[in-house]
Amino acid sequence: MYDNLEQRFPSTDFLEAANSLNKTAWPKDPLQRALFEDRHIALLCKEFGMSNSDAADVLLEYSMLKKSDGLLLGQKLQTLITLLEVLPVSSAECERGFSH
Repeated sequence: MYDNLEQRFPSTDFLEAANSLNKTAWPKDPLQRALFEDRHIALLCKEFGMSNSDAADVLLEYSMLKKSDGLLLGQKLQTLITLLEVLPVSSAECERGFSH
């Protein structure tokens, strides 16, 4: 599946940004975790066309998520995660539909 993602999104910036939401990638040190990857979350917000106001809310919720060790998930951050979850990793399904 990662190969499909890599082919669909040749820029690794997008994949690295998405990995910022992976709790296992977070630093153990609380200060390092607090400073971890905010720019990547901002990049995701931009890629999905979120307004600056919504992006600021997502960054705030991301900070709270990191502080709560992954337990406190805000609504706007959940929206971003949902967008990532439904992002197709390939166009095979669509192409099959066109073939019929």
